[in-house]
Amino acid sequence: MKRKTTTPNSARWDVTRWVLLGVLLIGLILLVAVFSDGSDSDAYQRGHEALIALDCTAAVPEFDTVLNTSRLVDVRGFAYRAGREKEQCLLYQQALEQESAGHPGDAASSLYALMRKYETSPLYPLAKENLTGIVNGYDLETLATDPFCQDFEGVVSGAGLSETSTQQIYPRIVDACGKMYEASGNYQAALDWYDAFLEGHIAHDWSDYFRQALARTMLAEISQRGAAGLPSPVWVGDGTGSTFVLDFYIQAPKTARIILAGPSTRIINVKGCPDCEVIPNTGGPGCQHSGKPVRVELPVGTYQVLIETGADADARAYQAAWAMDTGEYEVCMALE
Repeated sequence: MKRKTTTPNSARWDVTRWVLLGVLLIGLILLVAVFSDGSDSDAYQRGHEALIALDCTAAVPEFDTVLNTSRLVDVRGFAYRAGREKEQCLLYQQALEQESAGHPGDAASSLYALMRKYETSPLYPLAKENLTGIVNGYDLETLATDPFCQDFEGVVSGAGLSETSTQQIYPRIVDACGKMYEASGNYQAALDWYDAFLEGHIAHDWSDYFRQALARTMLAEISQRGAAGLPSPVWVGDGTGSTFVLDFYIQAPKTARIILAGPSTRIINVKGCPDCEVIPNTGGPGCQHSGKPVRVELPVGTYQVLIETGADADARAYQAAWAMDTGEYEVCMALE
């Protein structure tokens, strides 16, 4: 039986054939790419010119033509540019629709997003003008939505407000955003706003107001998720006038926060004291304890009282309502 052999000439022909096929394939790819690039160029240019003319209604369909065209390679980046310029139009159109629908706060956030991401956009001056009009044309209670409150620093800066003006309206922004979150049941977001203000403004005209807001929100948040009870204060001495004195002896491994909300509001942060020895009240006057108490003196009346320790998953809450009369009282607690 004869064996089939491959001659040098046939082997060279095989190589040559594959090379030719490869060249033809590359040529076909280049031809398709050039054709697509030419089509992309025309549609992109029409869209870009419409954008420069601030006509997003005409620009977006042209950008869509580029983006919806199949291509092997985005040779000169027309698809990339069309995507970016289309997003500028969509953000601007979204802002117009949001304001028309009665959501100027969301519109302000959309305009700010456009200005933040595309500082060289042809739409930038128009977006800034519209943003300034929204910030100056609506009250903060109307503007206070979640997107606006998340972006408020950038929004007011983008609207051209000076740092001094921003500081002047900051308490009103905190109030509007905090109340918005309270009304929506997002108590933690409201607490974050009130806490942030109080941490940076210990002695401010609005500090007492936001301490009351913080207490109110914490009580609502605790009521929502539940809390353990608190022992009633034990009377240990007479008092005079229209105030009472209350000493808290607390043994807690972590920092605790005490809130009393009534005729007056007091918020106290107590450092953790795992080594303090406290034996809770057993019915007799006073309690056994070591260490110094946390003392408060407040006007008599009924108080909602909240004590919270830990944070997040480790948080523990204790709540009660106490009717406080003139006198001196003690509360002893060993908290987890």
